[in-house]
Amino acid sequence: MLPRTRVLSLLLASLLLAHPALAQETTWSTSVAALEECGAGLAKCKAFAEVTRLVAEDGTRLDELAKGTVVAQRAALRVMASQGARTEALQILVESEDKSVRLEAVGLAANTGQTELAPYIMVMALKARDEKDEQVLLKAILALGRMRHPDATPLLMELIHDPVQKIARAAIEALGRVGGNEEVVAAVGKQARDAAQPMNRRLVAIQGLGYFKDASAVDILVEFSRNDDVAFRRAAIEALGRTKDRRAVPQLVERLKDDEVLPQLVAALASIGGEKSA
Repeated sequence: MLPRTRVLSLLLASLLLAHPALAQETTWSTSVAALEECGAGLAKCKAFAEVTRLVAEDGTRLDELAKGTVVAQRAALRVMASQGARTEALQILVESEDKSVRLEAVGLAANTGQTELAPYIMVMALKARDEKDEQVLLKAILALGRMRHPDATPLLMELIHDPVQKIARAAIEALGRVGGNEEVVAAVGKQARDAAQPMNRRLVAIQGLGYFKDASAVDILVEFSRNDDVAFRRAAIEALGRTKDRRAVPQLVERLKDDEVLPQLVAALASIGGEKSA
């Protein structure tokens, strides 16, 4: 007579053979649980390889991974990096309690164009600003710029006045990528012209104007390319080169006798290109 454990094993095997879907779910649950043993070495872990295979068969499993432990969440990020992002899973991961997971999820969302997540990233940016978490705030600003989401404009407009210079710089650059209107350009230009502002902050604003594809930004930069202060001239000329706007070429050619900014002038004209530049 067979032992009870042997009988139970045979019954379970028969059940799994009769119901392939149940067998697959059992394999999935076992593999997900085994991820905890992988630790930081997910790439070489057999459980991760099995999870990756099963997700390829059913992408909705990413949502379950995203709701799991930190290790499971990291596995979800790795799988999406190779198989493609899933908005629902990324939304969960952007709100993870683990900071490293949140940061990686935001980066993946930006790189894969998951613009639906922009509102969640804006909430993250506001929270990071209130908590003075520069790392998270910078990552969120960068992502919003890459997403070019117009709803991010009001938040980015606030952040160009942030007391931390690198935050202000990132916000200005992000605004340029989002695509600012004349009102936005005017606000950045106002900061550049404000003599009460520290010089470094004014230079940040001037450099940031180079990210705007707007005629009014070119006009402000041309104005600064004639400034008495060589630092302002250099920053403005470099920014004009970044715009790649050929309307700036005559103004740059006009300044070629200015030896103090000659390297910047040549580089800017080369960046813009065209017969007139040549």
